Amino acid sequence: MFKMSDYLAALCEGIYKSAVIEDYCDRS
Repeated sequence: MFKMSDYLAALCEGIYKSAVIEDYCDRS
């Protein structure tokens, strides 16, 4: 089972882009 942190890291790396994800990455 995948870890949510890995999923979010992948999103931050640009697999998927959205204002919400980018905002989350900026705060982390």
